[in-house]
Amino acid sequence: MFDVSKVLDSGNDNFYIDIHIIRPFPPACIVRDDLGNPKTCMYGGKKRARIPSASIKYDMRKAFEKRWGKSAVGIRTRLVKEIIAKKIVSIDSTISAETAEKLIDDMLVGKKKLISKDTLFFISNKQVESIAKVLADYYVNNRELIEAAEKEEAKKTGKKKDDPLSDEKKACVKALIDALRKNPAIDMLFLGRMAAEDPSLGYEACVQMAQAISVHEVVEEFDYFTASDDCTRDDGHGAGHIGVTPFNASTVYEYASINVIEMLEQFVEYYEKYESDLAAYAVATFVNEFIDAIPKGMSKRNAHTTLPEAVYVLINTGSPINLAGAFEKPIKADRDGGYSEPAIKRLAEYAKRQFVENSKQPYREWAIGTDAFGSEIRTDRKTMLQEVGEEVLKKQSEMEK
Repeated sequence: MFDVSKVLDSGNDNFYIDIHIIRPFPPACIVRDDLGNPKTCMYGGKKRARIPSASIKYDMRKAFEKRWGKSAVGIRTRLVKEIIAKKIVSIDSTISAETAEKLIDDMLVGKKKLISKDTLFFISNKQVESIAKVLADYYVNNRELIEAAEKEEAKKTGKKKDDPLSDEKKACVKALIDALRKNPAIDMLFLGRMAAEDPSLGYEACVQMAQAISVHEVVEEFDYFTASDDCTRDDGHGAGHIGVTPFNASTVYEYASINVIEMLEQFVEYYEKYESDLAAYAVATFVNEFIDAIPKGMSKRNAHTTLPEAVYVLINTGSPINLAGAFEKPIKADRDGGYSEPAIKRLAEYAKRQFVENSKQPYREWAIGTDAFGSEIRTDRKTMLQEVGEEVLKKQSEMEK
């Protein structure tokens, strides 16, 4: 007999933590486009304020750095060669900075090497240390042959000779690949890494993050301002500077999802050892920082840092679900004004309808700041983070059995 539940049942094979936020912003220019205007997009046929996910991620990485320390987060840079060369010299002072950079050029960075020299590369401090040690050991163990090869190259005889370091170079490259794969920083696993020269060195991001959009239509406004000159030579009339700054005010919907199973699997693959509660702390920290993350563009002028009006966190054992569809039809301010309250109400109704009609009931739910999702799941942030961490530990224990 046919049983449709076998088609719909995901088998609890997945474990996504979805975070939905409704947040109001005062007049501000949070993220600007190439013309200096607040970024926008068309959604549901209406112009919406837009905050790119990359801007939110950047703010979160800075928050991770403050919380965990600079050495615990990844470095995204085009100056990989300089950073590793400095570390090589600190490991072995007999190796000059010039020699260290040549080693890196020969073995690691450049065209058809492991790391492209022309693109940003995401690397952890532990990877920098491991790579520097591999290259320093390679040079010390083969110093005479390397120096002889350099002298031979300087002669430019044009005759091709067998490379006496061929086997050593292969072993070194193999060790460099291992050093580049192991011990990524937590934010590198959350946000992923693309390696242009060698895709095998990339990390699949454990996090999906949507661009935040306003729940209502926005109209761009302009602040015409003047600044006085305190040391003017004339009678003081007029302005020392005149300018125009575009801005808007918006209430936005934000969404992110963490693939906990993928994160735990990458922990096993890339870390030789780690604290048993590392995943729980990492996920709870991500959720907490996502709730607080706000790009700082022109914040000194606009002071636009706000807390959410509502946070809805849930665990999906099927697939991550973005609920932006609730706002395809833009919210209209209620009779007394305001977008947050009607937006929260619509989000809650939309979520309930989608979950029920598509048989996608969440495994667990938490709501902060509202009863709209059900008074029984309303809680505070501390309790929610504690229980989210405990659910991650529970899932980790199940996977280890």
